[in-house]
Amino acid sequence: MGRGLKIVTMLTMCMVLVAGLVLAGCGREAVADLEKPSIEFTQYLRGATVDFDDATLNQMAEGGGEPGFKFGLAASLYPSKFTQEIRDQWANQVFPPPYKVLKTPEQADKTTFDMLDGGDQSAVNGAIYANVLTQAERDVVETLVLPGFFNRVDLDMSDGVPANETSAYDILKGVSTSAANAWVADVADEKDYADRFFVHLVKEYVSQYPTMFLPFWTMVDPNIQTVGDIPDEPTTEQVEAVARLAGESGFTNGTAGTMHPEAREAKAQAMHGVSYAELTEQQAPFVDAAVYQSLPSAFGNMTDPDFWNDVNDARDAAANELAGFPYAFLPGTAQAGINQYVFSQLDNALEWDYITFASVPGAVMGWGAEMADEKPLNQNQAYQALNASVSYTAAEGWKAAVEAGVHPRQAFYRWLALEAVRGMAAANTMIRMCIGEYAFKVKNPNDYDISLDRIDFTAQVEVNETMVDVAKLSLGDRVFIPANSEINIALNAPTKNMDVLVWQVVAGVDSATAGMNAALAWAQIKGGTAEIDVTLDVTVSGADDTLTETYSLSWAPSE
Repeated sequence: MGRGLKIVTMLTMCMVLVAGLVLAGCGREAVADLEKPSIEFTQYLRGATVDFDDATLNQMAEGGGEPGFKFGLAASLYPSKFTQEIRDQWANQVFPPPYKVLKTPEQADKTTFDMLDGGDQSAVNGAIYANVLTQAERDVVETLVLPGFFNRVDLDMSDGVPANETSAYDILKGVSTSAANAWVADVADEKDYADRFFVHLVKEYVSQYPTMFLPFWTMVDPNIQTVGDIPDEPTTEQVEAVARLAGESGFTNGTAGTMHPEAREAKAQAMHGVSYAELTEQQAPFVDAAVYQSLPSAFGNMTDPDFWNDVNDARDAAANELAGFPYAFLPGTAQAGINQYVFSQLDNALEWDYITFASVPGAVMGWGAEMADEKPLNQNQAYQALNASVSYTAAEGWKAAVEAGVHPRQAFYRWLALEAVRGMAAANTMIRMCIGEYAFKVKNPNDYDISLDRIDFTAQVEVNETMVDVAKLSLGDRVFIPANSEINIALNAPTKNMDVLVWQVVAGVDSATAGMNAALAWAQIKGGTAEIDVTLDVTVSGADDTLTETYSLSWAPSE
């Protein structure tokens, strides 16, 4: 092909291409200018409000009080599962470092339990409860210890029952009806019900099998050191003295076995090679005793010969302070009170201590409560617990709530945490909030599809002739509207009291006025009386154009 022919061919192709483009352009219809869509404010729906009114405070406190109390009982019952080391380990796991605001460089690398605020500490205790305690241990807390406390509260508030209708009587009936009835007769003679309970728990066995109780004979009479030294015909006083010691010891051992079922099974296997359920009546008490003796105590190693000296010194000191007599001279009910006092003074009580000084004495006190007339509310177990562990105000608040008809358990959980929740309420008004749903109808008047590319939303209410911003939202997701169609859009935007206050302060309103305006605006929204003005700044896109339009809309509640 010659050079000239090539040039002609190229020119021809270019002319055809240009002609095609011209023809295509001429064939396209002109697109009408973009018209802005119409928007109608059709409905406002307010969600549930969260407010620091009494009902909300009570609900928050009750919800926070119950788990905290349960975890606290678990920590008292199984303190070796809630050591500082374990709490730090779980704090680091539940709240990986860095934790919130760093105060020292070391906190960037680890989270310790002591760093956490109260709510987060409760979360860690809950994690330990769920993951470190076994199911059997959790069952003890939830089916034995926790109900036991509230049963005691109920007993404090009930009229007394006869001795033969108490739980102590039912326990003794498990020994024999004669033992149970003998205890009832002793109570009628105004003898100490705790001492007599422990006597009758094993008296029949001591009379029938005296040699099985050699350690207790030795405690009663130091001259008795061997089975051969036990009198052939002991006096009633000697038998009852042995029974008193053996009965309380057996009750304590049994409590330990019940509260530590896994340890009980392990001891049964180690000592006899069978499960606890397969033990004979003679074997089971020794297994329970082994469980009790193996539990850790704040008083030191129980194999230490000074161990019991330390325990008795603590009891004597408390008895002399509270009663003016040595511990050994006190009746069983008084000894139970002394033991509970000793427990309350221990900084690092462990499992053995809980049973010895809290659980078993608590059972003794409970039997007395069953037989006692209704106590004044300020002598109730719940009142005393709140007064000791929270405050006098909390105890009095519980008393007032019960007098007003609130269930004692509900009131107890409430006042465990209510003061702390109220303090939070006073310091943090941000909790006043609700979610509002703002509904709009959008109509596209164009003969082609359009999209709303962005919506900036502001809601206001009028307070003292001032428009106050109560909700803001920016929606960046595109919303498509078909040609000549309408759609409904719902925007969910929160109203937060703290945000309302801050927006005003940023706009130059003084803090006192801003706080008042925020409170008045909240009252309108919560009460359902708010007339709401909405401003929408909307970016609209069509086939070729983009518009930015502002819509001023209003909504008023129906009469």
